[in-house]
Amino acid sequence: MDSISIAMLCFLVFIVIIIVVIPNEQKHSLEKNGKEAEGLIIGWKDLALSESQRMAQSISFPIIEFTTGKGEEITGKPIIGIAESEEPINVSVTILYNPENPSEFMLKRKKG
Repeated sequence: MDSISIAMLCFLVFIVIIIVVIPNEQKHSLEKNGKEAEGLIIGWKDLALSESQRMAQSISFPIIEFTTGKGEEITGKPIIGIAESEEPINVSVTILYNPENPSEFMLKRKKG
């Protein structure tokens, strides 16, 4: 293997860690230790893709606002929880947030 191939392999491993491993660890931490709150979808933000990466259907992140147990108002996109198509705004959702860093939150999975 030449040095360029090794560099590309290292880069790909790094990308997998960033895209898969870190969010997965955050997800498990939030599921275990996160505080629950009710949020409201106030809008949608398209995932920024270059023209060559665009899919037939766009991928969007919901923009959610919620209030923590301490009364802090948070507005942002979840670390996990993208949707394949935009849903209506002003929809209530349940989220799990990190009490030490409330801007780190995710949509809570519905059971069933």
